[in-house]
Amino acid sequence: MTSLRQRVLNELQRRNYSAETTRGYIHAIKQFADFFGKSPETCGVEQPLSDHTIWYICSEAAKRAGIKKTVGAHTMRYSFATTLMEAGTDLRTIQLLMGHAHLEHTMVYLRLSQRHLHAAPNPLDQITVGGQSFSRKRPENYQA
Repeated sequence: MTSLRQRVLNELQRRNYSAETTRGYIHAIKQFADFFGKSPETCGVEQPLSDHTIWYICSEAAKRAGIKKTVGAHTMRYSFATTLMEAGTDLRTIQLLMGHAHLEHTMVYLRLSQRHLHAAPNPLDQITVGGQSFSRKRPENYQA
């Protein structure tokens, strides 16, 4: 067993995770190793994944999902970040998850994701005065 796997199992036990959670972790590691045709003992941080392996994983995942277009790691990164953005995750969190040193690099995803802009509430629409709420829409009986 790799030292990393042993540390994770020890941590699961220390935090009183259920036996089912621990079995789930062990099963996930086995599936990961089976995907590469290796023993779980040989998979770990000690052997980083090559660029070719990452590309293979992405292309296989695309095939299984029925995607006909070429899909690589960069496509997956863009999809991940755009999905986070559309789900309402703040830009700083996305920056950290993507490993960007500068916020400007993360702001690229703002151009890719416009849906969240339309879903954002306008604070002016929330104003009520004397029990009456105001909207940017003109009343139906408005005369210019």
